[in-house]
Amino acid sequence: MVGPISQFDFSTVLSDFFVNGGGMSQSLRAEVLRKGKLASLLKTPAVIPPWELPPQPNVSPLERRAIKGENLIDKKDPLFDRNDLKSDDKVLFAVFKALNRLGDMADFIQTRKGEPLAKILDTQFQKLVKELKDFIDNAQYDRLSLDLGLLSSELSSLLTLPQEERAPVFVGAIILEDRTTAISGIQTTDQFTIQSTDASGTVRSVTITMSDISTDVNDYTLDNISAHVNDELVDAGIATSLKVERHSETRFGFRLDIGFDETVTISSNSNESESVYVAGIRGEDKLGSGYLAKIDNLNTTDPNEVFFNQIDTTDAGDRAEAVAVDSNGDVYVVGTTEGDLGNQQVDPVAKDIFLQKYDAAGNLLFTRRLGAPFDGSAFSVKVDANDNIFVAGQVHGLLDADGHGGNYDTFVSKYDKNGLEIFTRQLAPFADDGAFSMSLNTDGDVFLAGFTKSAIAPDKTHGGNSDAYITKLDNNGTLIYNRQLGGFGAQNDTPDNSEEYFDAIAIAPDGSVWVSGEEDESIFIAHYPDDENGAINKRTIGNAGDDKITDLAVDNDGNVYATGFSNVAFLNVGGLQTHRGNKDAFAFKLPIDGGFVYRTFLGTTENDKGFGITVNPVTGEAYVAGRTTGTLDGETSSGRKDNFVIKLNANGTQAWRHQYGGGYDSKAKGIAFDNDGTNLLSRFGLPNGQIPPDSSDLVTAVSSARSGDYFFMSINDGPNEQIIIEDDDTFGFLAFKMRQALGSRITTSGTVQFIDDDLTGRYLKISALNGNKIELIKGGEGFDGLEAIGLREKTLFGEIRDDGSNSFVQTAFGLGFTNDITIKSKEKASEATALIDFAKLTVKKAYRLLTHGPDPEFKPQGRAPQRLLDQIATLESALQRLQTSTANANTGILNIGGKSNIGVAAGILGLGNNPKKTTLF
Repeated sequence: MVGPISQFDFSTVLSDFFVNGGGMSQSLRAEVLRKGKLASLLKTPAVIPPWELPPQPNVSPLERRAIKGENLIDKKDPLFDRNDLKSDDKVLFAVFKALNRLGDMADFIQTRKGEPLAKILDTQFQKLVKELKDFIDNAQYDRLSLDLGLLSSELSSLLTLPQEERAPVFVGAIILEDRTTAISGIQTTDQFTIQSTDASGTVRSVTITMSDISTDVNDYTLDNISAHVNDELVDAGIATSLKVERHSETRFGFRLDIGFDETVTISSNSNESESVYVAGIRGEDKLGSGYLAKIDNLNTTDPNEVFFNQIDTTDAGDRAEAVAVDSNGDVYVVGTTEGDLGNQQVDPVAKDIFLQKYDAAGNLLFTRRLGAPFDGSAFSVKVDANDNIFVAGQVHGLLDADGHGGNYDTFVSKYDKNGLEIFTRQLAPFADDGAFSMSLNTDGDVFLAGFTKSAIAPDKTHGGNSDAYITKLDNNGTLIYNRQLGGFGAQNDTPDNSEEYFDAIAIAPDGSVWVSGEEDESIFIAHYPDDENGAINKRTIGNAGDDKITDLAVDNDGNVYATGFSNVAFLNVGGLQTHRGNKDAFAFKLPIDGGFVYRTFLGTTENDKGFGITVNPVTGEAYVAGRTTGTLDGETSSGRKDNFVIKLNANGTQAWRHQYGGGYDSKAKGIAFDNDGTNLLSRFGLPNGQIPPDSSDLVTAVSSARSGDYFFMSINDGPNEQIIIEDDDTFGFLAFKMRQALGSRITTSGTVQFIDDDLTGRYLKISALNGNKIELIKGGEGFDGLEAIGLREKTLFGEIRDDGSNSFVQTAFGLGFTNDITIKSKEKASEATALIDFAKLTVKKAYRLLTHGPDPEFKPQGRAPQRLLDQIATLESALQRLQTSTANANTGILNIGGKSNIGVAAGILGLGNNPKKTTLF
């Protein structure tokens, strides 16, 4: 049954249907409407829109029940699914009816019975709003354009690049809480060099020896150091200066102000000490965040936590999975995020892979995203001898338009040290597969290990269920060989229904391969020469149901080190520490030939797991990272799940333990050793090398866009012009390509600019001008370049010209919904009602445009004649009677004196006595 006609004064419409901008919140927008457009509407002739009229009496009850289905939009609704209606009419009818339903939900929440259901109904409300948006965005229009939000004439990219400064500033890490305290760990013999190259190519350098400042290490304060350094720089003719940066009341560090037209590098000549870097997770699920921690003083019994950097996004989960170090001491972290990292946005319904680079002091140097089409996970990161970075894991969807694959596929990506992608390979059989681990040999060849649920190559045989596999690529990503192992005990892989997969891989100095994994009821470690058909020496370690080997490392002698966890005492025989109960972390060391060098459990009486292991390749000292719910010997528990790092001597005894967590559920996942991790510059909170570090302005380097991604632009309903992102495009050149694709019209119809703003940085900005219309349209699924560069699908409408010519904006209507519209509380539902009422009035205004054309300009002056005021009063009284008359119980058709009010309404509105004209415009 269709309800009564909405109560609305049809003699009023909105005074202004063009609103530029869309950044208001729901609360602010509702308040503006209440005090403005909903409070004082201009007087204009009224039109009764067809959707206010009930369905014809011949609509059956069954059809009426079908109309009230779960979907918000029913395209088969007989009220407007008629051949005598144009597409614009149908869209307006459907939208108005949808708004009525949303309004009913918002009104219900404001009742005593509805308020307790607010949060439950809001979930459905959000789905319906999305359905309405999708319908509006994809509807076919003849004359009109609708937008669920606010109309705007310009759109700026959410992705911003740092401002291009002539004299850049580099702010170092926070290193002290008291400005007057001496920086610890510095020796009088320590040195560092600052070198400057000016625009003419002249090179100047200064070497600072700490003993020149003072022979007392207690004098090595921030101010004393900066004062001496600046004196030396001035004497050398270098304009760059070293300043003290005050981050807050109790947080201090250094800042380098780079001289005009100078290129500066800084290097350390000091004694260096060993460090380990740990990547992990702090918190659970959507509340979780990744982190990178640095620990030094490794050769003492009291290691020092240098920094703990949180990798976090808003209202989203983040995971740091692995870490690696390059020859310069810079650190790379990979993981997965469901939110925005810095200036790079992630699809809210997906998750993406990130790569971050830090210097040894913990300064973030760059963030890169893979740009997974749907979602992805990174499990491993490695660095080759040329400081190229390799990232491996699993991705859902195609990374290349020419690619193929199943649901989830193995991928490996190679980047240079500045984060520019060199290649990405998607290894895609026709079922799920993924790389859990990766290793490099001395030639830079890449070894991937994981699982596959089908034949990984045409010449391979699937053993059934999950098979273990190893893939070897050269340094350019070219396939060298695949090994697929199903029914692991047989070299020729007799098909069976067993489950096999590799969890970890490591390459020995002689090029031979160590792998660990699971096979049905057991875990194993295996060794084979680097050959596609080389014999495999496999050793079963424990029971797969309870045990897992999670990571491997090798030393310079080819010994392999492993960590994992188990709830059985299989390593007790000949072990150092025995199993203490529940799940215990473990570690063991094996030579290429022979038995265990050592095997030991590392846990408490609670649950403990080892996830990462690294080794000093010279001394054989190992470092295990993991998680515990107990308290390690000599440590303190936060009372929840804590991280830990344990150092093992070359014989397997524990040198020290470090437990940390801070009251959050935590998990240390990856760990990397750096022989030169801490030096004078890292103690200063400064990087080693060029300052600011090299960066890239390429679109593919600073966004999740990939070469070949694309989107479309159109002006004034003209053809869709495709813009393809290429691997050497900068944002400035991309703006040029966008202007070029739109032709000469762009100069008068709109602009595409790459803005350099002093406050916000550099970003793309598209503007429509002079009443013209510019459309931004997404690319294909998985290859859309629009959202990857921080833009979104949007139709822009330029301000109307004085002469009104070519004014597409006259037929464009923004319904005024905000992104945060919600009915999750009574107050929010009230705000939503205001937004919905505004949207309904806007739809009626759009119908008026179709019925009567654009409103003529009307500027009343003085008081209207009394005769006209009396006529208006008479019409308003008639309309009031029309709206308050009794409705027919079955059809909702209003009757006055037993006849339909359609004709009466038409007469009152000056449309003649033909009701069909009102019904069908």
